[in-house]
Amino acid sequence: MIILFSSLLLLASAPAPKAPAQHWGAVETLAVAPTPLAKAIGETKSGSTVLVTAKAESVCLKKGCWVMLRDGDASVRVTMKDYAFFLPKDIAGKSVVIEGVLEETVVKEKDARHFAKDEGKSKAEIA
Repeated sequence: MIILFSSLLLLASAPAPKAPAQHWGAVETLAVAPTPLAKAIGETKSGSTVLVTAKAESVCLKKGCWVMLRDGDASVRVTMKDYAFFLPKDIAGKSVVIEGVLEETVVKEKDARHFAKDEGKSKAEIA
């Protein structure tokens, strides 16, 4: 199973401490401090809206239409609600704060291959 976010908001900053934050998507709606992704996955009911922090591990290199987030052993794929916005293709490695709906779903093999292709994996890695 893979946990997915349907993203409403994404803020990212470069690893350098003084880098300015960038914003994509809707305005943040939750008036709470961000929760580390691993903690949110362990404590949040599927279908809940959450505000989390994590590191962007990989991104769709085709359009920037999804991003994989990681916090320790916890990871999620984030898709943008209604394709309302796309992310920069160089966001991997940056810390992010993201608000969205946390849902646990099973990804079909066809979709997993599509994601791997979008990530730039070789045909051998996708097979």
